[in-house]
Amino acid sequence: AARRRPFLSAAWRRYWLWHPLIGGAIHTVFFLVRLLPVDRASDLGAWGGRRVGRLARTASARARANLAIAFPEKTVAERERILSDMWAHLGRIGTEYPHLTRLAQSDRIEIGNVEIAEAVLMQPLPIVFFSGHTGHWEVGPALGARHNLRVKAIYRPPNNRFVDRIIREIREACGVDLVVRGAESVQTVLGEVRAGGRIAMLVDQKRAYGVPVPLFGKPALTGTVLAQIATRIDCLVVPVRVERLERARFRVTCEPPLEIPQEGSREERVQELMGQVNGCIERWVRARPEQWLWPHRRWDT
Repeated sequence: AARRRPFLSAAWRRYWLWHPLIGGAIHTVFFLVRLLPVDRASDLGAWGGRRVGRLARTASARARANLAIAFPEKTVAERERILSDMWAHLGRIGTEYPHLTRLAQSDRIEIGNVEIAEAVLMQPLPIVFFSGHTGHWEVGPALGARHNLRVKAIYRPPNNRFVDRIIREIREACGVDLVVRGAESVQTVLGEVRAGGRIAMLVDQKRAYGVPVPLFGKPALTGTVLAQIATRIDCLVVPVRVERLERARFRVTCEPPLEIPQEGSREERVQELMGQVNGCIERWVRARPEQWLWPHRRWDT
């Protein structure tokens, strides 16, 4: 058989054709959306998100399966309503991205538990902030940067290098100090914490190298970097909840630091601490289920 030319392969077409086209399309949409008032842009995203959801059959099917795992007590109609509202919410996030710098500098973000936040920041210990893909998850780091709170945010770049460049520029314009997730990032993060710094991470997605930790009553592979740090270095582990209140208005709530387990083997302490972390994520998702990433393969093994 004739040898297939590299430029005809799916990987070649994806990297050299589809990625630039998608990146260009997103850049154009972001440019146009930036011309709209924030709430109008958010509403446009909600409208588009619902329609995208109807076309994204595979993602919607996976979301339905996950919703059935998390909420077996809800009716099919109730879960379908959550699914539709989730797509609207994700659409809003997409069209709010170009406005992120303005959102961070405006009164559209309220701070919950101000006293707890102030008490946490007064502590002389390093801090590991964690959150999940709830509300508009980019709002928390942007808000911290607005208040001159230097935090290194760990993130996984999108596979599309053009999309990554667009989103990275927006994040950095908000003053967010980014660390790309990977083997080297672990050493960067450890060094930052040992030096008394502050880091932020999203901890609600599947990690193939993680350990099974209950989430909604079912084991879910969960990354342990947070717990590995907290069981080695004396630090605070602080949950930060982000909620959408209405349209493009949000609340960022700093919750009391978690209790770091002191007894048992290191593996047992890691497992126990990540159980607390997943407990926070579950509580937030139960309160506002339409504001989570249900299509994610969270319970795949």
